[in-house]
Amino acid sequence: MATEIYLVKVGMSMTEGVVEEWYIADGDQVEIGELVYRLETEKVNLDVDAEAKGTVKHVVAEGVTMEPGDVIGYIFAEGEEIPADLSTLSGAAPSGPPAAESTPQANSATHPLTQSAPLTPTPGEYSSHLQHADSPTKPG
Repeated sequence: MATEIYLVKVGMSMTEGVVEEWYIADGDQVEIGELVYRLETEKVNLDVDAEAKGTVKHVVAEGVTMEPGDVIGYIFAEGEEIPADLSTLSGAAPSGPPAAESTPQANSATHPLTQSAPLTPTPGEYSSHLQHADSPTKPG
């Protein structure tokens, strides 16, 4: 099975990135650790290296904006058959908008922190926990 080349996520707030440049041309050979593509994001540019040895096949062209984790290409091992249509592979980049079910939904039963609760106490709750400065206190 071909090794997928992903658009890497380089920060928690990253929502998209661009394949700024392919260092390995479509159909050329790559070695493990060799630079494959240059990623451009809003905050950083990063050179991404190969995790496998073999023939590189691009799924997206330079300048295309993708989401982190999207498959942007493949590395096929020596002797591995390269299909004419890469979209038949399981992780190929989507050809249209993502399906609605691919978006995770919060579930308050499994994610208790998503339940809405008051962030501030009510006046009665708050005042019952305060000791007023003018209240007499007895030394302990």
